Amino acid sequence: MPPSSANTEVAAALQRDGFAVGRAVVDGRALRALAEEYERKYLPKKHHSDVRREKNGPEDEEGLARVIHVSNITEMSELAHLAADPRLIALASACLGGVGVRPVLNTELFD
Repeated sequence: MPPSSANTEVAAALQRDGFAVGRAVVDGRALRALAEEYERKYLPKKHHSDVRREKNGPEDEEGLARVIHVSNITEMSELAHLAADPRLIALASACLGGVGVRPVLNTELFD
């Protein structure tokens, strides 16, 4: 399947600028709600080796630094489905020059 013109534009911006914003690829509000649910329900139970926090940043009311990376996110199937979203797969393919890509099965969250 040839990349859409929107994906081609995002890929060109990524190549040119080193970053890109893909609009209307996923529902940003829904993704934020998923991340907030994960942080509320599962993050407090994660082993410290799976959670990386800012080293020199402000602390929250519990005295913990801001989370910047969470690995081994297996607790929410919704996040795995997000990684396999055909729109994201198509965008990733366009950004890699049209090659085939497959979803990441072990989703991670980065801030």
